[in-house]
Amino acid sequence: MAVRRPSNWQICTRLLADGRRHIPHLCGVLFLNLLSAPLELLIPLPLAMVVNSAAGAEPFPAFLQGILSDATPRSGVPVLAVAVGLVVLTALLMQLQKLSSSVLAAYTGERLLLDFRSRLFRHVQRLSLSYHDERGTADANYRIQWDAASSQWLWVYGVIPLAGSAFLLVSMIYVIARI
Repeated sequence: MAVRRPSNWQICTRLLADGRRHIPHLCGVLFLNLLSAPLELLIPLPLAMVVNSAAGAEPFPAFLQGILSDATPRSGVPVLAVAVGLVVLTALLMQLQKLSSSVLAAYTGERLLLDFRSRLFRHVQRLSLSYHDERGTADANYRIQWDAASSQWLWVYGVIPLAGSAFLLVSMIYVIARI
């Protein structure tokens, strides 16, 4: 008896359907990945401040004039100090974002993997003994142990980083178009 194998499209839709139970965590991972775009766009700002205000003749950036007191000089060493502070603050925020994103991604990925493996195990238990005699138990064990990770990799290391990278690209194009 010939067994009809599901198409790649059917397999992908099943894997995407597995993520429905974990949508809150997946949305959290997506949000943290999308948060990296503004942080990445802040990286060149302190260098622009140093070049334009400290070394050049342009005034202090307008968004920082409200933060700093009126007594602070608007060029020279104070601008360098503010720029260094912004570099350190941006680096700390980026590291905090990466840490929280990786922790939540690992938790979500492991939950996806556990749920998928338990569903596979329940399915293997319901199969007939003749199926296991014909295929061998190693095949089922291999699929539960190694093939089940496809759900985790699809969501946590595929779809979400792709969306984050696309958002970063669109953000960069927007910033360049505004210059």
